[in-house]
Amino acid sequence: MTSASLHVAPFLKRTAPTNVKTRFTKAQVQAILRNGTRAIYGAGPDTYGFAKAFYGAIAYSLFTSIHTACIAKSLHSRDELGFRWVDLKPETKAYTRKDAREGVPLPGPKYRPTLTPDQDKAWRGRYSGVRKHLDKKGVTSEANRISAGSAWNFVKGYMGAVPLIDLLRDKKIPLLAESGELLNSLAPAPLAGDGQYRRSGPRQIFRVSKGALTIGTGVTHAEAVDRVRQLWPKDISVWMERAVDAGQTALMLRLSAVLSS
Repeated sequence: MTSASLHVAPFLKRTAPTNVKTRFTKAQVQAILRNGTRAIYGAGPDTYGFAKAFYGAIAYSLFTSIHTACIAKSLHSRDELGFRWVDLKPETKAYTRKDAREGVPLPGPKYRPTLTPDQDKAWRGRYSGVRKHLDKKGVTSEANRISAGSAWNFVKGYMGAVPLIDLLRDKKIPLLAESGELLNSLAPAPLAGDGQYRRSGPRQIFRVSKGALTIGTGVTHAEAVDRVRQLWPKDISVWMERAVDAGQTALMLRLSAVLSS
């Protein structure tokens, strides 16, 4: 699979609202309740939209919890469950995430951006001298690495130069935010007027089948990301309890609307 998805089988906590005036007979009300229960458990048609309202509210609540937690962890904070994501490697900040350089003075050339003109001149001079010395000795395979290392040691030791990787090592930049595709795919979509949930985008996973709800993201690199920075923990009981309460409330509102129509 190239997606990260969460499979849940929500349950009903109660089955009927109280104090609702209705034109339906007791037998008809019982038939409506049976229809709703069967629809929610995937055993019958969703004639009155009960399943849509129930699962729509649950999906919205879960996506809200997941997305809110991911945003907090992206900003290097702990989410409400106490989890945080591991920071980027210094190499990634320096050479892959170009946004890590924002606000950092970089007066030097492409491959030595942190060096001032004087430091870069000294770097090039040191590199050239060491390289010529190694060439005379017939050193070829490691000549470039040795010469560059010597040049960096010189400008760091005598001129206070700081390589880009050291300058950005402790800088906090948003995690998983370079393109925003993954986090956006987990953002909740607003519920429709009838309580139905529709995906916020083509990469979002939302489906109900046989009384079970599946939500998640279809972004191709989601599983690889999840192995390093978990999108949601194994235990989401806090989120699930809140989501089922939201689903139950939506169901009662829909049932009240049907019975009072």
